[in-house]
Amino acid sequence: NSEEYGFSKYEKIISSIDEWLGTFLKNINFENTILVITADHGTYIKKMKKDSQIIDFEDNADKEILIKNVSRNIPSFLKPIKDKLFFKLQDKKRTSIVKELSKYKLSTYEKRTLMSGLISQDHMIFDDSIHIPLLFVGKNIESGKKFSKQVSLVDIVPTIAYLVNDSFDYTSCDGKNLLPLKNEEIFEESPAYIESNPLIDIISNDVIGIRTSDFKYFRDKNSKDKRVHLYDLTNDVSEECNCAQTNPAQVRKMEEKLQNLLITNENNNHNEDDTVSTEIENELRKMGYV
Repeated sequence: NSEEYGFSKYEKIISSIDEWLGTFLKNINFENTILVITADHGTYIKKMKKDSQIIDFEDNADKEILIKNVSRNIPSFLKPIKDKLFFKLQDKKRTSIVKELSKYKLSTYEKRTLMSGLISQDHMIFDDSIHIPLLFVGKNIESGKKFSKQVSLVDIVPTIAYLVNDSFDYTSCDGKNLLPLKNEEIFEESPAYIESNPLIDIISNDVIGIRTSDFKYFRDKNSKDKRVHLYDLTNDVSEECNCAQTNPAQVRKMEEKLQNLLITNENNNHNEDDTVSTEIENELRKMGYV
């Protein structure tokens, strides 16, 4: 809990993870091992200093665990009442935070960061939640090398395959090998498909889109004309200015790329029956996501 390990709870957790990574690294034989470190998603850090004051809306872990434990023991026939109470409390919490933030002069990005994590039907996909680490360490991997271009999680499998087997058929998967097969080969960056996670207990307004090194584009999952967002990542790193209306040509270009990805995905899509969907929901419920 000491501040020497970080300003926020998130930073302190990273310090704890870093300690354990060190323990693992000391016991791994990298002469015959490849270690991959990544994450499923990023997060918003809801604590900052502003005008010499600390604004802290980080979750209370002990309180969250207690609520989840109590929630699991509530009989299923009381679930509608539980859900109604939960969302009412979330609305009350949100109102309280908005009132508190009105005391400060905050940027769009700062407000978004501090108010994130609250249950909302309107979903967005800013870089805080999708920009994550991807590290390869070990056998056949050059030490200290940094990859300057945008990559995606789908690139992990073909990269590992290349490191362990030169005869891998790269046409059989979506991703690309991040280690060029020839020195003169140039890695061609591909747009990364992005989408928000739907809520289970209530209907959410989800979005889909694509990201390149230069632009981020997303819009309503069911309509290309609703909730359209376009961000110039070169000049607007914090994604504060939605330039969709002022740059319609870029919107059309990004939508075309998105449609190409959706068509490819539809051709490869397999139907998921209700039994599988129920199993997935049950697993999410066990892990506390529902």
